[in-house]
Amino acid sequence: ASSYLLKTPLIGQIMKSERHIPVHFAGSKQNDFSLEEDKRKAMEDRMDEALQDKDMLFSYPEGQVNRDDTKVLNPFRYGTFRCAIKNDASIWGWVAINNDLCWPDKGLPGQPAEIVCTLLELAPDGALAFLRQNDVPLVPREGQTEKELMSEQCKFLAQEMQKRMQAQLDALHSGSRTKSD
Repeated sequence: ASSYLLKTPLIGQIMKSERHIPVHFAGSKQNDFSLEEDKRKAMEDRMDEALQDKDMLFSYPEGQVNRDDTKVLNPFRYGTFRCAIKNDASIWGWVAINNDLCWPDKGLPGQPAEIVCTLLELAPDGALAFLRQNDVPLVPREGQTEKELMSEQCKFLAQEMQKRMQAQLDALHSGSRTKSD
């Protein structure tokens, strides 16, 4: 979660007690997800440690909610999936609608709303199994660096997870259920 959320009364205390790992964004403008480089390594180490300890690690791959149209997910950030690949973590998605009614962008939070949500198994057997099943290389091709391979894998996971979660979001908005419900 963004580091400023941990300073929010009540919610910040809850997040701290749940051991949220703060993300220190360098910019303050909307859609600026650049990170404070001096804090990036510590954040990534804490993420790896959580997965190595078999803890759960929740991530918000959009970076922020789409304020223009809550029916459309923002593009998922590729780097979000680096930790899942490094630790061969399973990937699950949480898709919910009507959060914007409960917690509007402007106005008082905590408004009454019926939140409808679904938990999706996206890569329950692990990130590497998912990549393998989709013919994404697990070792660098000739002339490809490890960094280039990781970028390719992260990009694929980000785009595929977003596509699957968007389909579920569309189904929730239409009032229908998908086979994963």
